[in-house]
Amino acid sequence: MNRAPQGSAAVGLVVVALIAISFLIFGVLLGPSRALTIASSSMAMTALDGYAEQPAPSRLPLVIIQMEASAYYAATASEGGGEVLGTFLLDGSEYEAKFTFEGPPSNHRKRSFGVAFEAPPNELPFNKIEIRNPRSTDMLQEHMALWVAGEMGVVVPYDGLFEVRINDEAMGVMEIREVIGSDLEQARGFSPTTIAVSDIGRYAVFPFSDSLAAARSGSLISALNDTLLTAYARRDSIATALDVDALLRYTAAVEVLRMKDPEHAWALGSRSGTFYPVMCSASIMEDAQVSIADSTITSPMLRLQQLVANEPEWTARKEQYVSEAKAHLLSNDLFLDKWRQAEARLIPSLLRDRQKHAHIIVGDGNTYGYSIRRAVRTSATFRDKAVAFWRGTENSSQ
Repeated sequence: MNRAPQGSAAVGLVVVALIAISFLIFGVLLGPSRALTIASSSMAMTALDGYAEQPAPSRLPLVIIQMEASAYYAATASEGGGEVLGTFLLDGSEYEAKFTFEGPPSNHRKRSFGVAFEAPPNELPFNKIEIRNPRSTDMLQEHMALWVAGEMGVVVPYDGLFEVRINDEAMGVMEIREVIGSDLEQARGFSPTTIAVSDIGRYAVFPFSDSLAAARSGSLISALNDTLLTAYARRDSIATALDVDALLRYTAAVEVLRMKDPEHAWALGSRSGTFYPVMCSASIMEDAQVSIADSTITSPMLRLQQLVANEPEWTARKEQYVSEAKAHLLSNDLFLDKWRQAEARLIPSLLRDRQKHAHIIVGDGNTYGYSIRRAVRTSATFRDKAVAFWRGTENSSQ
């Protein structure tokens, strides 16, 4: 009567022994860290395959968009795109909105588009948004990078992951990101009026029509260009037009996130009357920071970062922000817990998403591929690289 259980137990022991031997061999050949990563990935794939058969209920907020079907299809099929009026439903509240589709038509139904509310809702933390088809394969890299920058005191756009339906069609997981504009401080309740904000770009400049903004930006550029000023005079002159602390926090965030040339804008603060940078996009662990020592730099941001590197007092303050941020993010596993919570909310919806979320095929900007395994693997890679970088242990396991 006991032979069958004993046989099953024996088989189980053999399997466990084989797994242990395999891990031992891979540990010797690849190193313990790499072997553990492979083993963890395999177990994660097994778990995901099980979840995929019976996906858990969605844990992401649901946005329902309704618009006239023929106008919607005309806008998405047109070479130049188009605008369509409709409604935006979130958390039981409905808002009138204008939806803007741009760019050439695509065979892929899931595409990015803009949303402008007819009467900006007080209940929402944004006035204008873009609903984006996430480009990062893990769908968390940009989202978490903006969160890190925000934790460091950098002004960043609202960014969140949602499930989206247009009429009766499920678009799957999409990213809602605030569009940075003159209503930046209004949307945050900082100012009752609009402010001057530059165009957004990796090398954003200061073409302002507002007279005060134009005068302030002119004095800032003059101070950067004046070769006759002493270092102290240049620093003091720049500080009259620029929020230096905001610049140092921004520069520290670029270093902590280890990224290259994030898109940004310059805003003229309604209270301070000085410019501060807004980090409009972000990524984490790009491994390719720009060299700010290049003498051909013309971007105001890169020139200011070059100035920070050559100004001992500013450098010291920036390094303090870097050190404080790393300690804060690692304390009690704050960053890891935040990432895992976001991942736990995302995974059930990701498994149900049949609109092929990830832009993973190099070369063709309109070609998309769906890979849940790649998404999970990439998510773990970026998360773990960030933690190792902040701990100073990223190369210790190689």
